[in-house]
Amino acid sequence: MKLYKHGGLAAVATAGTGVAALGAGMLALTSAPVSAQQCTSDSSDNRGCAVIVPGPNLMAQWERDAAARNVPPAPPRPAPYLAIAVHPEANDYWIAAMYPDAYSAMYAARNKCNEVMGGGCNAIWQGSGYIGAARTVNGEVLWIVDQNKGKIKSQLGDWCKSYQLGCIDTSIYHANSEFRKNRSKTGPNIRGPNDLATVRNQYAAVSWLAGDAYDGRGWIASGYASAKQAQDVAMNSCKLRSNNNKPCGVGITTGNGVVIAFKTSDGERFLAERDEARARKAVDIYCKQEKLTCKVHYVYDARSRGTFENIIP
Repeated sequence: MKLYKHGGLAAVATAGTGVAALGAGMLALTSAPVSAQQCTSDSSDNRGCAVIVPGPNLMAQWERDAAARNVPPAPPRPAPYLAIAVHPEANDYWIAAMYPDAYSAMYAARNKCNEVMGGGCNAIWQGSGYIGAARTVNGEVLWIVDQNKGKIKSQLGDWCKSYQLGCIDTSIYHANSEFRKNRSKTGPNIRGPNDLATVRNQYAAVSWLAGDAYDGRGWIASGYASAKQAQDVAMNSCKLRSNNNKPCGVGITTGNGVVIAFKTSDGERFLAERDEARARKAVDIYCKQEKLTCKVHYVYDARSRGTFENIIP
């Protein structure tokens, strides 16, 4: 869950709640933290790892070896390497397991990801250990690699506490995880998204007049191909309606989910969730926890293209 209450912009952490108070009124549920562990990855945007990064000479040698064979990496067989492939605009991921070396595992996972996303996928490998992954309510994928399954489980749990109803799902994979359905267990051993038609996110963002300038209005831009596009359109809508003479801020952004606007006994809120049912449930739980009287005003779908002005009476 991402939860916001309108108000100022200065962030102050609230201990023990997972909530950051933004100025006089706006509340924002904090995002999942980024792990500080060392990573093995061809990606510069890592959520967490615990293995050594292969040097450029080793990576180059893997690529030369594959080119010399003039064939794709060998089909998987029981061996201690797996990899996860992710894309910044995908709400799911690809796992390749039982591969004979790190390059083969990364190649297999990234290739399947690129087939669906049209390029731009990054792969992260792990040897003789585990990869954990979580799909969040705002269309993100969080991942971590480690030799210790317990540490991965704990970290995924900590990240998912940032959302009122938790993550959509969490999973932990081993280097010898089996994904093939055929009896002979031959061919690529890859876990992919169940629904390829919806794996690419469409984004929605909410903007409003910041601080004391807030007047009860919010602007929602939805159905955009990137988070930045949605944020820019929402921000520009706010600036246009305020004649560019009042400060605007963008708070909530979500991919392939919904934004629910609701009024409480002490103000207005926006909340992002995966679907309307989860959003309404999250609102109910939040309002009971905070002892507030709440009423849902409107639910905006991130996949429906448009720009909307939300006025909560």
